[in-house]
Amino acid sequence: MISNKAQTQQVFVYILTIVIIGLIFIFGFRAVNYFLNKGDQVSYINFITDMEDKVKIMGPKYGSIDRKEFFVGGDFTEVCFTTGKDGYTADTLIYGSPSPLTKTHPIMDNIVQHSDIRENMFLFAGQSPEKEYIGKIHLPRNPSCFVINNGKLRLQFEGLGNRTLITEWPYS
Repeated sequence: MISNKAQTQQVFVYILTIVIIGLIFIFGFRAVNYFLNKGDQVSYINFITDMEDKVKIMGPKYGSIDRKEFFVGGDFTEVCFTTGKDGYTADTLIYGSPSPLTKTHPIMDNIVQHSDIRENMFLFAGQSPEKEYIGKIHLPRNPSCFVINNGKLRLQFEGLGNRTLITEWPYS
């Protein structure tokens, strides 16, 4: 038979083991989340850098076309491009109605129409977009928005001499 002292020691060892395993799970979970968040930040920075590079390289190559699939990372679901408020308000004049973004992206709509912004790319993961300037761009329609599918975005770039035309590269 096991003595009382031995039973007390066994209970103490079990409790200590449970506490240590619990701490390992808690800190392990935090470490995994930390690395996943860092991975999303790296993907976001790589996406921005790749977009800037593509726009800068393609702009002077008049008539050249290049297609690229980007991995955006994070929880982004859509990207919108604008050439600023001049072309943006032209949509309102042409179509005789409010901008198409008034209902779908009111924050971006407000930013573009009521401020002097430099940013021309807006990434949406929720209501409030991430804003970036990627260089001199041209759009078939201002603004132009594209859906990000499973973290991937496919775009076509065409050099116009002094800026880059950005259009969607559809999935076949």
